[in-house]
Amino acid sequence: MISTVNNYIRNNWLALAMSVIVGALIAFPQILFIYQAGNNYQGINIFETDAEYYYISRINDVYNGSLTIANPYLEAGKNLPYVQPSFPEIIMGLTGRALHLSITQLLIFFRFVAPAFLFLIIYHLVVRLTSGQKLPALLGAAIAILAPNLLSYPQQFWHILTGTFQADTYLNYARPVNPQISSLFFFGFLYFFWRFIENRHKIWWFLSTLIFGVSFYVYPYTWTYLSVFVGLYFLFAAINRHWRPAAEYAALMICSYAVAITYFINTWYLIHHPLYEELMRLYGLRESHQFVFSGTVVAIVVLILAWYLLKHRQPKNELIFFIMLAAAGIIAINQHVITGQVLYYGHYHWYFIKPIFSIVLALILFAVVDYLKFNRLVSKVLFCFIVSLIFINAYNVQISAYSRDFSRYLGMQRYRLALDWLNAKTGTGETVYVPESFYFSLPDRKGVTNIPSVNLNRFISSYTNLNVYFSRYLNFYLIPYQDYRKYNLFFTLKLLGVTPDSTFQYLADHRDIFFDYYADYLKVRGLTFDDIPENELRSLAAEYASFYKNSWFDITKRYPLDYIVWDKQDLPSLPFDAINEGQNIYRKVFEGGGVVIYKLL
Repeated sequence: MISTVNNYIRNNWLALAMSVIVGALIAFPQILFIYQAGNNYQGINIFETDAEYYYISRINDVYNGSLTIANPYLEAGKNLPYVQPSFPEIIMGLTGRALHLSITQLLIFFRFVAPAFLFLIIYHLVVRLTSGQKLPALLGAAIAILAPNLLSYPQQFWHILTGTFQADTYLNYARPVNPQISSLFFFGFLYFFWRFIENRHKIWWFLSTLIFGVSFYVYPYTWTYLSVFVGLYFLFAAINRHWRPAAEYAALMICSYAVAITYFINTWYLIHHPLYEELMRLYGLRESHQFVFSGTVVAIVVLILAWYLLKHRQPKNELIFFIMLAAAGIIAINQHVITGQVLYYGHYHWYFIKPIFSIVLALILFAVVDYLKFNRLVSKVLFCFIVSLIFINAYNVQISAYSRDFSRYLGMQRYRLALDWLNAKTGTGETVYVPESFYFSLPDRKGVTNIPSVNLNRFISSYTNLNVYFSRYLNFYLIPYQDYRKYNLFFTLKLLGVTPDSTFQYLADHRDIFFDYYADYLKVRGLTFDDIPENELRSLAAEYASFYKNSWFDITKRYPLDYIVWDKQDLPSLPFDAINEGQNIYRKVFEGGGVVIYKLL
């Protein structure tokens, strides 16, 4: 056993070293923040990848004992059908519990471990595909994880060199769950499936089937892509009358789908639930049969054909493997041509197609070097040069995004006092209302992600065992209360002092307040808040006039509500003190760090 490990390290030391560097580049902003914040650091780290708090709240739900994650926000709805499977969150949550890590520590841990492990999986996959060529394997894995931005915008490297680069976000694999965990299953399947193609051993068929079956509980985009991929292999074998391989691929599909039987049972209950139609509207799904072209898929096909020719038409099985991956990508992106329901096909592109393109790009580069008969020294120098550029790019992406977020998160360390009080003094599953549950369209606001109290609401669902009264991410679950989003919108309008006679004009002038109300419905249709019809604004204004007549006592009793957590420093003009005068609706139980907490009576 020891000798096997030693041999592995000796033969793959560079891959191991690079995997450590990859993990470090993904995780270092959070570690740097702990160091630079110094004594001011109170355990609230920077987590600002796309929709990251959506995933953190789900991981926290696992910490709190829920495994299906039907709804991590509301007191009601815990037993409804789940919308997104929770196996990745279970992996992360149970790992954190086993290692006695806080949520923050767990997220940093997986920022290092998951990309490092993914690097090694991609590396070993490409080594097998190229009969042992390590340099293209190392380069392909590095591009896929550390340089996806350069694949889309190569000019960004010039901005890095000239000091004018500003990153919009962190590297993709800094985001927990998807793609951190889902990519492990996707590329893990490809590795085992290719091993099966190589020698048809049953162990590789079994492992491929197991990972494929489990992928249904990981990410819809993973299992749908793999379904098309394996299905194409089956059709190819059947058309060529290779009956045994065709039977093996068919059996793989059937057994994988059998593993997923409980997933399909949940899906049946989900799509037949009376709340499903509204969920799909908020999710942003839309109807279309229009074909979507992918230039990246075309590039994969062209480059892999060039690679095949440069290799003197030797790697036939490898060519088929990549052609199948490319074909599966274009079919998965365009599934709506048949179904009529457009998914977020960008997820296929970002997390599967671009990494595959990265691998093919590395293959063709070294194939050209070999074809031109450069010596090994030239290959090594070229490899070192390109990898250095990739590392420089990754560092600049991460440090640029970090610099943008540093000051804001340093200021939000003041929330720790309130979070500690909530964890110590409240009961599990009680409900908290945080102003900013809907975006407050105040004159000094410049964007929802730059508002501290928006994060306070997210922190409560991420770092405590409490429910929140509303969250933007609630729109992506079955909401058990009728017109709940509308009720919260009206709650916000009354808290802002909007009167019935001024409601229509207020909504027309402050349309950003619909940021949470419409969720992704407008975005996927290429619309903005300005496209909301006037008659819809007038209808909302008329309904608000009836809501406005309710007393604050009645409003706060309509749905479960135990505490109000008000960031008085961020929103000093909100009238919570005036509301409570003479009504005795709540009492102050905490004040500290600029935050006031009221307990409902």
